[in-house]
Amino acid sequence: MIQNNLYPLINPAQEEAVKTRGVTPSGFAAENGGAAGKADFQSILQSKIFDALDLTFSKHAILRLNARGISLTQDQLVRVEGGVRLARDKGVSDSLVLVDNIAFLVNIKNKTVITAMNSDIENVYTNIDGAVIV
Repeated sequence: MIQNNLYPLINPAQEEAVKTRGVTPSGFAAENGGAAGKADFQSILQSKIFDALDLTFSKHAILRLNARGISLTQDQLVRVEGGVRLARDKGVSDSLVLVDNIAFLVNIKNKTVITAMNSDIENVYTNIDGAVIV
């Protein structure tokens, strides 16, 4: 596993996905106790779920997630992607996707999370043409 400022814990499969597909959210960390090189069921499952996601997080979004102390679960990531699909189906181009009091501003065409914030603290969102609550 690697650890640095942008990616707290990433297993080798996720590291490869970061290199080939872009960046991954900071909270999508392997929760296997930090054992390097140990391929357990949890880390394999997480890497498969990450590979299956058709969603990219911008570097800005990664920095905001880290700065705001927002950690994402696999379920939340899947729900964000589902919200992106719903927005795309309705013809939205820039959307607010709310998941468990976390607000994601997403460019729907590129399937890219532009930024993320705690919706309890910040509640004014601009430059969007739709909102999805999942």
